[in-house]
Amino acid sequence: MNVTKKLLGMALAVLPCALFADRTVTTSAELVQALNELNGTGETIILDGSAFDVSAYEMCNDSNAKAHLFLPGVTVKGKTDNPRDTVIYGNRTSSIVHMYPHVDGSGKLVDTVLQNVTVSNGCAMAGAYGGGVAGGRWGYFPICRNLIVTCNDNPSGTGGGLAFVTCYDCEVCGNSANLGGGIRISVS
Repeated sequence: MNVTKKLLGMALAVLPCALFADRTVTTSAELVQALNELNGTGETIILDGSAFDVSAYEMCNDSNAKAHLFLPGVTVKGKTDNPRDTVIYGNRTSSIVHMYPHVDGSGKLVDTVLQNVTVSNGCAMAGAYGGGVAGGRWGYFPICRNLIVTCNDNPSGTGGGLAFVTCYDCEVCGNSANLGGGIRISVS
């Protein structure tokens, strides 16, 4: 028992630095790799670059949603507090970001956050929500903080810019949709 306590104490002293350090990425490929590796960890990915073209990636593609990036249980944020400094953009073939919650092995909900970036040039698939950013599953609405969401579309659905997310200090402009050009809201 004493040996186990000593080993566990040593492991805990070493692990936090390795497990909980922010990951900085400079390219779209690095961003996708980091999202795949950090899925559900609650860790932070820092975008250190001005433009991230994610049109070559399709991380989420099922009957209900199609998106270039899939954020489950991580924080993705621009390096500076100015969302104009970092742009995540696509080529209008699918939504840019789908954000869903992640429940870890102990049943704890891990937040999903997108922060300090511009999201542009997305287009939701027929019947889907949110051309730029879509979220919400199981009654949970991911967090969007200090975003600019612009030039996204949802021609046959609702929420050209955003759908089913919790927004703080976001600018939503120049988006279009069949209904709810900028934002798709749900009132209960």
